Amino acid sequence: MDESALALILKNCLDGDDEYAALRALANLHPSVRDEIAPLLEVADQLRQPPADPPVPEQFLRNLGERLRNA
Repeated sequence: MDESALALILKNCLDGDDEYAALRALANLHPSVRDEIAPLLEVADQLRQPPADPPVPEQFLRNLGERLRNA
C-alpha cells in the first residue's frame, strides 16, 4: 500500500479515539494494513499516557529532612 494512504488510515485511527482497545478496533476496519498499523497504534497509545512521576530518592528525603531540622 502507498505510504501516504497508510499514513491517512493511521491518522484517521488516531483521530478517532484515545483508548488503545478502540484504536485496535479501528485498525480492524482496515484489514489490509492492520498488521502494519497495529504496532504504530500501540506506540501512539503509550506516548499518549501521562508520564509516571519518578520516585523521590530516599536519600534526597533524608537530606531534605536534615536541612529542615537544621534551618
